[in-house]
Amino acid sequence: MKKGFLSFCIVFTVLTITSSIWQLFDGQPADSNVHILNRAALTAIAVCTIMLFAKVTFKSKILSYLVAYSVSMSIVFVYIWFFGLFQPLHPDAYRDVFFNFTAIAAVICLALETNTFVKRKR
Repeated sequence: MKKGFLSFCIVFTVLTITSSIWQLFDGQPADSNVHILNRAALTAIAVCTIMLFAKVTFKSKILSYLVAYSVSMSIVFVYIWFFGLFQPLHPDAYRDVFFNFTAIAAVICLALETNTFVKRKR
């Protein structure tokens, strides 16, 4: 649990700083509190996904990743839908979160597999 919280803090900080720098270069002086809270919620889901990748194990490693990814992506879509009940969503909100979350999940899977491969070689 402590490792998950630490991962959340690190990822959230990096994302917030990166987003702030990007927005300043883009000419936007401030980020809304709602956007920051959404980022925190999605970061928490992402960290839980990383923990699921490590904990969910089937005989097939690909199946393990797909199950963890599917559960997490479903939670993300439900979160976006629920948020849309209270705030208007960008027309491409689902598409954007799908591509961003999928790309990050793929990178994480690749990193975990690389780490496993390196450990086996030792």
